[in-house]
Amino acid sequence: MSSYGSDDLSRRAFLLQLSGLMAAAYALDNQTALGQTLAKRKGDYQPPAGYTISPWTGDDFTLGHRMRSGDGPSFPKHAHQKVDFVVVGGGMAGLASAYRLRNENFLLLEQYNELGGTSKGGEHHGLAYSMGAAYYSQEEGPVAELVDKFGLKPAVLGPDKNSFYFEKNWVNGVDGADSNLLYRNFKRLRSDLTSIMASIGDQEPVVPVQNAEMLKLDRVNFAGLLTAYDAPFRQFVDRILMSSACADSQRTNALAGSILANDFFNNSFVLPGGNPALARALAAAIKGKSAGKSNHVAQENAEHERLKTGCFVWAVEIKENGASVVYSDRSGKMHRVDCRHVIMATLPMVTGRILSGVRNEAKASLFWFRYGSYLVANIICKKRIFKGTYDNFVAPPFDFTDLTVAETPYLKNNTYKPNMGSVLTVYHPWQPGTMGRAVLQEGNRQKLAADLVGSLGELIPGLKDNIDKIIMTRWGHAINIAQVGYYGRISKINSTFGDSYTLSHSSLQGIQCIESAILAGNLAADRALKKKAALKGARSVQTSG
Repeated sequence: MSSYGSDDLSRRAFLLQLSGLMAAAYALDNQTALGQTLAKRKGDYQPPAGYTISPWTGDDFTLGHRMRSGDGPSFPKHAHQKVDFVVVGGGMAGLASAYRLRNENFLLLEQYNELGGTSKGGEHHGLAYSMGAAYYSQEEGPVAELVDKFGLKPAVLGPDKNSFYFEKNWVNGVDGADSNLLYRNFKRLRSDLTSIMASIGDQEPVVPVQNAEMLKLDRVNFAGLLTAYDAPFRQFVDRILMSSACADSQRTNALAGSILANDFFNNSFVLPGGNPALARALAAAIKGKSAGKSNHVAQENAEHERLKTGCFVWAVEIKENGASVVYSDRSGKMHRVDCRHVIMATLPMVTGRILSGVRNEAKASLFWFRYGSYLVANIICKKRIFKGTYDNFVAPPFDFTDLTVAETPYLKNNTYKPNMGSVLTVYHPWQPGTMGRAVLQEGNRQKLAADLVGSLGELIPGLKDNIDKIIMTRWGHAINIAQVGYYGRISKINSTFGDSYTLSHSSLQGIQCIESAILAGNLAADRALKKKAALKGARSVQTSG
C-alpha cells in the first residue's frame, strides 16, 4: 500500500493535472482439553507457534454494515452544536483539510480511535512501522513542504530500493546487464514511459482536462501497452500494480499504470515509521495552539475538542445554506451538528450512502467505483536476519505481493540500534470483488498468519524461530481501482460539488496515495474558505442595502 510517484518526470505535475480530472486477546487455558475446545469455539485459540498474534487492527465492519442494511439508530432532530466547517473522515485528506482550517471554527469526525486512515502504525523497541501506506515519492510539493515544516527526516531511496524474487533468486534494482530478462525489460520500459510522459506534458489544471493523450490513455488498459514485453516481466509489473493499486494491468487504465510503473525509476522518501509519522505530526499541529486566533474561535475550540475520534457518521444532510451532520460517539450517544460547509474525506462509496440533499446524478456517480481489499501483516522479529532492500516483490505462486523493511530509514539515517530488532511488513492485496473482504471479515488471524509465515520461510531461512509477534491489519475497501474511464469519471464528479459541500477523498484527485490525499485536503479547505468568504460578502451587501 505504498505511495507512488515520480522524481525525474515530476510527479507534482501529474498530480496537478489529475486534480483537474478529476479486540484485546483473551487469556488461553492450555491446561485442559476443555479449555482449548472452548477457546476454539470463541475464535481465540492460538496454537503453539513460538510467537503471538495480536488482535485485529484496521477496519471494523460492524457499524458500516449496519448502515448499509438500513439498521441505523434514530436521529436527533435538533443540532447541539454549530460550527463553520465539519470534516468527515480523519485520514490524510481529512487531516490536511483540518490543518488548513486550524485557525477556523471546525470539527473533524473520525470513526476510529486513531487518526491517519491507512497511514496508521505502531512501534516496537523504538522501531516504528506502518500498518498501511509506507512512503511518498514527491520531492517537492505539499507533502515535502509539510515534512520539512514539521522537521521530519526522510530517508532518500534511489531506484535500487526494490528487489525482485525471480526464478528463485533475488534481482536488485532496475539497472543491469541485458542478459537478465528483468533488466532487459526494465530498460525498454524506461524508454517507453519517457515517451508517454513527454506526450502528456506539463499543463495547468483545468476542469475538465482537455489533454487528448491523457484522455486516450484513460480509455484503455495498461496491459495493452505491455503486450510486447516478456511474460515473466509482465507478471512482476502486475505484482507491483497489485501492491500499489489493488489491480493488475488488465484492470488498471494506461494513464494510472504508466504513472505507477514510473516509480521503478525514481527516488522514494521514507520517514521513520512510514507515512504515519506525518499523520501524527499533522494531528499534533492541529491540536496545538495557533497564533492569531480570534477570542471567539479560541473559546469555541476550548468548549469542543476539534478532532473527535470514535465517532461514526450516519448522515450528512445538505441544505440550502449549509449542512447537518449526524453521528454517534464511542458510547453510542447520538449527536447532530450544523455547519456552513462540510468536507467529505471519505471513500466515494461511503459518501454516497450517507450524503443526502444532492442531485441524484451526483450521488449515483459515487457508486461507480470498485475497491480492492488488503491484508497487512507486521512481523516483529527479535533481530535482523533479512538483509533485503526496502521493498521486495515476489511473483506467484506466493499469495502476497511484497514486503518492506521498517528499519531501512533508521539504517539510512544512522539511528538504528541492534536491540530494535526488525519489522517486516507483508502486503497481501486482493483484486476487486468479494473474496478478499470475505476472508478479512471471517477474520481467521491464525490461519492467515501461519500461511504468511510458511511462505516467508521459503524466502528467509530461520524466520519462524526469530518471530516475536505478528500484528494483523485488515483494510476492507482499501483502494479505489483506477479502472478504464476512471479519470473521466472523477472529472465529472469534481464538477458537481454544491456550495455547501466538497468531496475530498484522495481517490478523487487521481491515484490514491499520500500526495493525492494532501492535495485533495488542501483544495477542499481552500474551497470551503472561499465559500465562507463569498457568503460573508453577500450578507454584507444585503446589510448595507
